[in-house]
Amino acid sequence: MRGWKIDVAKDINQLTAACNLIVTTTSSSKPLLLAHQIRPGTHITAVGTDDIGKQELDPEIFVKANRIVVDSRSQCTQFGDVSYAIRQNLIKGEQLVELGEVIENSAYGRNSETEITVADLTGLAIQDLEIAALVFNQFQ
Repeated sequence: MRGWKIDVAKDINQLTAACNLIVTTTSSSKPLLLAHQIRPGTHITAVGTDDIGKQELDPEIFVKANRIVVDSRSQCTQFGDVSYAIRQNLIKGEQLVELGEVIENSAYGRNSETEITVADLTGLAIQDLEIAALVFNQFQ
């Protein structure tokens, strides 16, 4: 695995203390990651909240985040982790940057190693297909 090391964390606190890249992909209906657990320099990609009633992230995480990337503003404001933060008036929809905008202009992405960034991806079939095609073509 190209020099990667995988350790199993005993609990979420151990995980957040040791990792600066966290991917959530659960069907949880309540937050698994809390704002106080997230340290500077952490990137979170949340992909489990693909329907109403699902939630993986504490809405306060979005308050701490320097960048919030979504696959679709309209979809993520209806459901997904971002929707909880918006409904609680913790963040505004204008703070959301779509993934395509980041791909087109890297200034919308992370600007320093200490920033907290979150990608809330609720799932868009066309994006998934395009990403899969790009990856597939890289190995041809």
